[in-house]
Amino acid sequence: MSELIQSLKSKRFFLYFLIQTTSILGSWMQYMALGWITYRTTGSPTALGIVGLVGGLPLLLLSPLVGPIIDQSNKRLLLVATQSLLFMQAFLLGILSLNNQLSYVFILFLSLTQGIVYAVDQPLRQAILPSLIDNKGLLQNAIALTSISNNVARVLGPTLSGIIILHYSESVCFFFDAGTFFTMAVFIFSIKIRLTPKSTSSFSTLWKQGFYYIKGNKIIFESLCLAFIISATVGSYTMLMPVISNTVYGGNPAIQGYLIAASGIGAIIAGLYTAKYPKTPQSLIKAIPVASIISSSALIAFCYTTSALLGAFALFIVGGAMVIATLSLNTLIQLITVDEKRGYVMSFFTMAYLGTSPISKVCSGFLAERFGVLQMLITAALICIGFSVLYSRRSAIQKK
Repeated sequence: MSELIQSLKSKRFFLYFLIQTTSILGSWMQYMALGWITYRTTGSPTALGIVGLVGGLPLLLLSPLVGPIIDQSNKRLLLVATQSLLFMQAFLLGILSLNNQLSYVFILFLSLTQGIVYAVDQPLRQAILPSLIDNKGLLQNAIALTSISNNVARVLGPTLSGIIILHYSESVCFFFDAGTFFTMAVFIFSIKIRLTPKSTSSFSTLWKQGFYYIKGNKIIFESLCLAFIISATVGSYTMLMPVISNTVYGGNPAIQGYLIAASGIGAIIAGLYTAKYPKTPQSLIKAIPVASIISSSALIAFCYTTSALLGAFALFIVGGAMVIATLSLNTLIQLITVDEKRGYVMSFFTMAYLGTSPISKVCSGFLAERFGVLQMLITAALICIGFSVLYSRRSAIQKK
């Protein structure tokens, strides 16, 4: 048990972990509440999709540009700034919702605002993580524990938001989220972290240096490419679950809930495993393609079964193996990246794994409608297997 939570022995990371977990929980509550109030206001699934697209596009378009800003800024104060802006966004949502003044135009504007801030905040949180732990050897444990908190919040957040909306209103979810951002801002402002030396070079020079750094490091470059492939292929099944539920299981919402829960439980267990058994960069390079292939193969098996029990077991493996692959990619990149380029590299990781999600979801939906949801998922899984094999062979060649 001590190996599982060893990074939490650092008081600074322990407090960050608790606040971060609560903050992610609040973000999921805001996400669900905003979706509910959008659909109630407009009655349009398309309007709901546009909100998601508007909020997600900044991660794709801006994340690659913020790396030099993160690397050359005081990361502590910059994180205080992003948390303060997110606090104001969530608080304004709460005020407008409480007074029944949250129109669709305001929803779009505030979603866009949040997306722009997240484009800086997400890679910034990744870049600042090594500075919050006392021993760099515990970095993998810290990343794994952060992933566990993400998946726990993903399971609990929608449930809590549903209960709160049923008994109170969406504004309570927004105010709760605002409170978590405020708490994080106060905490980060109150601590001291190690700062990296600043460069006097221009933004364009720093961006080029970061680009050539990624291009020159084949392991980082290929790991970023595989992170994108996993997100765009295997990761697309979550968005298509309502279609699968309707097509295969007769539109039973309870079965859909069981399937999603099975995936989430697999992800949590995989996070616990990764946290307890840290690996070296060499072993991570071996584990990444194996986990990716297992996740893809399990997704193919899921597409060929009509049994809810077997389907849940398959998604349990999909969720677990996918988390092991992405966590290992994140850890590997963090371990081999120099501090001076960490913000830049993690901004590209954010773009590759999270920023491409809006576009890949639109493409997945179009292809599923055109060719069939199961055929699309099988093809996507095969593509992921192909790239994983290529990643494995290239990594083996580089080690020779």
